[in-house]
Amino acid sequence: MGRFTSPNQAQRFFTAHDQINAIFNPCRYRHAGADTFSLWTGYACEMTA
Repeated sequence: MGRFTSPNQAQRFFTAHDQINAIFNPCRYRHAGADTFSLWTGYACEMTA
């Protein structure tokens, strides 16, 4: 746990850190976004056919 005084303090820190990291490190989620877009495109093509 390093310098955290309690497990709850560590959990609060890591929860906030994960949310901030997602904002400043979008490369981590780029693959998931591309997959979602390709699925959406496929569904749209099926609906118009």
